[in-house]
Amino acid sequence: MPAQSALEQLNIRIPKKLARELAALAEAEHVAKIDMARQLLWEGIARRKQDVALKLYAQGQVSKSRAAEIAGLSLWEFTEMVTQRGHAGITALKTPRRNSSGYCLRSKCRRPPGLYKQRSEMPTSA
Repeated sequence: MPAQSALEQLNIRIPKKLARELAALAEAEHVAKIDMARQLLWEGIARRKQDVALKLYAQGQVSKSRAAEIAGLSLWEFTEMVTQRGHAGITALKTPRRNSSGYCLRSKCRRPPGLYKQRSEMPTSA
């Protein structure tokens, strides 16, 4: 948690039901309601950063390293998170993305689409 001098005040209005839930959680964990709210805010921000990073990575917009950085995790932790969540969008990574010219945007591509129509037209190695 940041040092006291680095704090900024934030006033929000929340529904009464949410306030009751917050109070119940704080009471169950024997902490002040404001401390519980801070903890939940930190956890929520961390989770949202992970969700955004996972989405960008699944769409192929960022590398795994950049996604880990966005998520605030090490590369190892991000890889573990991808595995644990079993995110359905990650399967899109198996299909390499290409730009409008047909050139690969990922290192998994071998050749532009349509370069060789049939296997017999492929050059033979000497």
